[in-house]
This record gives sequence, C-alpha cells and structure tokens, in this order.
Amino acid sequence: MLWRRRYAVCQKGWKNRGRIAKKIISGQDMVSDEPAPMGVMEAWVQEFSKESISVQPGPIHAVYNDKHEIMAPIISSELERSLRSMNAKAAPGWDGVTVASLRDPAKREQLFWLLNGAIFMEDVPEAWKRGQTTLIPKVDLPSVPSHYRPITVTSTILRLYHRILAALLAVEAPCSLHQKGFKREGRLCLQPPLAKTPCGYWSLYLAYIDFKKAFDSVIHDAIILAGKRYLGIETGATLGSPGVLLTRYQKGLNNINRAPLKPQLKLWCVTEVLQPQLQYPLLHGEVKTGWLKREWLAKEGFDLDELPKSAPSDSWDSDWWNSVDGAGCRGSATLPSFSGWVRAGTRLMSGREFVSAIKLRGNVLSTRSREARGRPERPVLCRHGCQRPETLGHIQQSCPVTHGWRVQRHDKIVTAICKHLGDRGWEVLREPNIPTPNGLRKPDLVFWNSVQSFVVDVQVCTDMGVATPNDAHERKRDYYNTPIIRQWVNEQSGKPPVISSIVMNWQGAWAQASYNTFKALGGTDELGKLITVRMLEDSVRMYRMFCGAGALRNVH
Repeated sequence: MLWRRRYAVCQKGWKNRGRIAKKIISGQDMVSDEPAPMGVMEAWVQEFSKESISVQPGPIHAVYNDKHEIMAPIISSELERSLRSMNAKAAPGWDGVTVASLRDPAKREQLFWLLNGAIFMEDVPEAWKRGQTTLIPKVDLPSVPSHYRPITVTSTILRLYHRILAALLAVEAPCSLHQKGFKREGRLCLQPPLAKTPCGYWSLYLAYIDFKKAFDSVIHDAIILAGKRYLGIETGATLGSPGVLLTRYQKGLNNINRAPLKPQLKLWCVTEVLQPQLQYPLLHGEVKTGWLKREWLAKEGFDLDELPKSAPSDSWDSDWWNSVDGAGCRGSATLPSFSGWVRAGTRLMSGREFVSAIKLRGNVLSTRSREARGRPERPVLCRHGCQRPETLGHIQQSCPVTHGWRVQRHDKIVTAICKHLGDRGWEVLREPNIPTPNGLRKPDLVFWNSVQSFVVDVQVCTDMGVATPNDAHERKRDYYNTPIIRQWVNEQSGKPPVISSIVMNWQGAWAQASYNTFKALGGTDELGKLITVRMLEDSVRMYRMFCGAGALRNVH
C-alpha cells in the first residue's frame, strides 16, 4: 500500500519533474507511513500562535510621503503583465484557484474589479488571508521541529495582488541600493565581479555563506569575521573530492533505482538531473588523471598501463554502427525523432513497452539466429518454416507470417501524417491510382495547398542491404519522380509537385532527407518522436505475436 502511495505521488507530481527527481535523488521520502515525531506539530502551532513582539518605534522620517500613485486603481495592462509573469504550474492555495483559471478571459473583468476593490478598501477579504502550511523535512531523518521548514501557500488571487503591488512599489518607492535581501534583483550582486573578471583562464573565487536563523539573535559581525579567517584556509566553493562525488553518484543511482518510477522516467532522472548535478564539479574540481587511475580504474580491474589517453566514446559508436546489430542506426543518432524519445521521459509508454522498444532498437531481442551465436548445434531457420534465418530483421520485414502486421504498422504511420496535414489545411489524397505506361502507381499521399504540392510515400525499410535509410529514400523518390506522375499531380493541384518520402527502418532510424521533408511540412520533433515510438511499439507487438501461439494466424 505504501509503494502504491509513493507511485501515485510521483506520477501526480511529474508535471514538475525536476523537483520530483531532485527529491528522489536526495533520498527524501515523499510519502511516509509514519507521522511526524511527537511534539513537532505542536511546536510549530505554538510558534505560529505567538503574539508579535512589541516594537517601540523611533522617529519616523518618511522617504515617500505621497502614496497616491501606489494606491491608484489597477489598470488592465498591469493585470495582464502580472498574470503572464506567474508560473502556470504554481500550486493553488486552499481554495483550489489555479493560475490557469485566473487567465481565463471570461473571468478577467470580475478579477479586475475584485482587485481594485481591495485597493479601494485598503484591505483584502479574510478568505485571502488563509494559508495552507506544510512541514517540509530539511534532513533525511527529521526528529525535532528545527528539522522541518514550514512552507505556507496562500490563495493564488492574493499572490497576484501582491505581485501587482510589488511591481508598483519597485517603481514608486524603490528600495535602498544597500539592501540586497528580499529583492528579486539580489542575484545581481554577482554580475559586477563576473563582468570585471578578464576573459580567458582566470579564476574567480566566491564564498557563499548560509546564515542559520539569520533573523534570530546571531551577530552578523561575528559570522563575517569567521568568514574572513576561514577564507584564507579554504577559498572557493567546496566542490568535493572525486571520491565524495562518486559516492554521491552511487547514492543517487540507488535512490533512483528504488523509486516507484517507470524505467524511462528513471533514465530521465539519471541523464537530465543526476549527471548534470555532478558535471560542473567534475569539470572544474581537482579531478586528476592520476587519481582516476589509482582510485577507480584499479578497482574496476583495468590494466593501468594500457589505459587510453582519450575517451573511447567515438570508437564505441563506430564499432556498434559497424556491427550487425547497430548497422541500421548508422548516421541517424543526431536526429531527434530517432534518439529524442529515449531520454524524453515520456509517460505514454508502459515500462514494459519502453524496455522492449529499447531492446528492439538495439537489435537484441531473442531470435534463433541470436541464440545460435557460439552454439552451432542450435537451429537458425525461421520457426514457421519459411526456410530463412530467423533474425529480428527477418521477423520485422520479410517473414510471410508477419505480413499483415507490417501493413498495419505502415498504415498507422500514414494515418498520423495524414491527420497532421489535414489539421494544417492541406488538401490530401490518400493512395490515389495514377495510370502510367508501366501500370498503376499508388503513392501513399498526394497533397497540396495554395503554394505547393507534394507526393510522399511512406516506408519502413530493412536495416540490411542498404548503407543507410537515405538510400531507401532516394530509391523511393526516384520511383515516383517521373514526368507522367508529375503531370498528373500538376493537373490535380495546379502546381508542380515536390517528390519525396518518409522513410525509417524498423529500428526507428529516419533518413535525413525524410526528416528534412517532415520538418518542411510543419512536423514537430514531438510528433516525430510519437510516430517513431508508435512504430516501435507495433514492431514489438509483431515480434511477440511471431513468437507466440497466435503467430500462425495472419491478421491481414
């Protein structure tokens, strides 16, 4: 039951995936089956219920005597500007009012008069003054009240009202230049030293001091004096030794592995959050080659004398593309439609489908030919009697048993592209019969608008027999690029056509020219990823049906 609650919290909070990922990596338990320790809630209730300390005001020297401009009615441009600046994903208050609901044009006039009413009354409704306070643990195992940080969320309407007033105050009653706290421009303190630092290989050392109970009874002069003393001993930010960084990395991996997330979401946490967190310290900290050899490579069993001088990532890519398994992916790794979905952290796929799609992309799903590697006694021919080696490419592209599923996979791609074109106002003909001296030609799509026309055919090609999917694209384009087809399309649309194709292989690798055509037609990378993912899912289902008992029934 606890695992289900944690899974629900992760999935619901994944809209702000960066925050959830950081909590997971740090080991923070977002759902606990144990209440807060005894006395914690009571202590905070007592703290919030205390009477404010009486302050004896001294002589008042008002800097801004005229509040006319500040308390003037709010104008529509100020309201619009403040609404646009609010985070659409900000949590609503106890009343459930969201930023999106405040941006609704139908409620704009009502909101306008509501805020101006508060200006006129010089007070806000009592309901706006209510807030929902949550105790956020500051440590892994909180046990006392000081281990929690209270966060109070008020009504979104009140936050909008305060945002408008703050913008007015910044103009009509600006803070002193000596004040750095409680200002949005506080980070500008770093800009002058950064701007004055000469370009090149110069070092700029910064000290960040976190004041504990900064507005309690701590004497700031004592902290500054201590900082001066210790800055001479340890300058610059503490980046941590390589051993500490590797320990943090391993801890983060363990926390991600235990998290109730789908595999693709775990991969996103590693590549987009955990690795960037350690990238800066590794690049700018004192990580020397000698330490790497001594502390890490030796533990992994590497021969230190044969350690290469440069990173072998390029050679790994080249070796894989030149192998049987990776030949179909050669030249397509940089296309977002091919590789972007792997690290996108999509929730459209189940964890099982994502893992299977990765295996299909890597050509590592089990087949008879693969199982026979190093085992010459094992059978390699197709289990359904077509007398050809049973490879993953054979299952996906040529086995008669899977013919019907291949047609369905192809038609789904055509349908997705056809829908996209229709939504963008193109006139579309699907699989028209074009008579030629060599017989009928049926390109998948002929479409046009007021500017241009296209002939596009869709194909899921094999990974073998061609150098890249670009070769299949060229052959498909040459097949339809004839004078008779061009004349027929010109008569239908009134414009000379562009002949192209959308070609990808069954591993999801697109032809570069096909990707360029797809982008020219207004296709987005998100749509390209979706088409690729759906094609891979259909290919995985085809593989499972081939291996299952139902494979003997052709669905065509």
